[in-house]
Amino acid sequence: MRIDAIGYNHKHNSKFLINRPYGSGNYLLLLIKTSAIFRISNEDIYVAPNSFLLYTPDYPQYYYAETNTYIDDWLHFMPENENETRLISELNIPVNKPVNVSDMEQISSLIKYMIYENNSGNCHYRKTINCCFEILMYKLSEAVSQEPKYLKPELFMDNASFPEQKVIIIRKMAEIRHTIYSFPGKEWRAKDMARELSISESYFQHLYKKIFGISVNKDMMKARAEKAAEMLTSEKNITVKDIGIFVGYRSNSYFIRHFKSVYGFTPAEYRKIKVNDIYSISELV
Repeated sequence: MRIDAIGYNHKHNSKFLINRPYGSGNYLLLLIKTSAIFRISNEDIYVAPNSFLLYTPDYPQYYYAETNTYIDDWLHFMPENENETRLISELNIPVNKPVNVSDMEQISSLIKYMIYENNSGNCHYRKTINCCFEILMYKLSEAVSQEPKYLKPELFMDNASFPEQKVIIIRKMAEIRHTIYSFPGKEWRAKDMARELSISESYFQHLYKKIFGISVNKDMMKARAEKAAEMLTSEKNITVKDIGIFVGYRSNSYFIRHFKSVYGFTPAEYRKIKVNDIYSISELV
């Protein structure tokens, strides 16, 4: 993997704007740490903090600061062999569209370490950077399990006469959803979330579904199911009941029923299938 340019935690002012109509000629990975506006498929969309976007070499790049400060990490790179190119596609990492991540600090630390190695002069720095790049791709792939959290500002607040107010509410809604997916086990209540926005509970629920295409209650259930699925695969020593409690279900029967409504299997069935898949793969290695 060839690094053309790399940057960590760069801060830009409110006038920051990138406009590359023909792309950058290489892959560009952005770790977006503050809100921004990106033009995707000729539409300007709001991108929440803690998102990543992987541009292909010839895709038009147009984005700018949404607040007074824009902060990001960036990596311009080109694969140097077929295996590196295949890694991106095999991991199903989306390209040319933003994806929200739950642990930006972990992913960003890999960029920081790659910069250190690139400047170190260590005898194995190239191999170390390549290893970091592979880990980076795997961590991005893990983040894809959550739906992209990008929004179209024109989707709601009909007849609104204050665009600035519209953007503020969009940003807060995106941050609320990001927090739900980060901490699905918390006892979330629509009326508490509505209070944060100083709007009624019914209006909050209306906006939530209009923006994200799913009701807030179903989205909370989906967030819990996704976290449970992750734990069922990776935490084999934790019982199904304890996983249900961890993700917010006091009743084991409710947990089983809701999980099955999302994945089509009970938690125990899902764990058995995934463990067998992992075992089969390990036999082939």
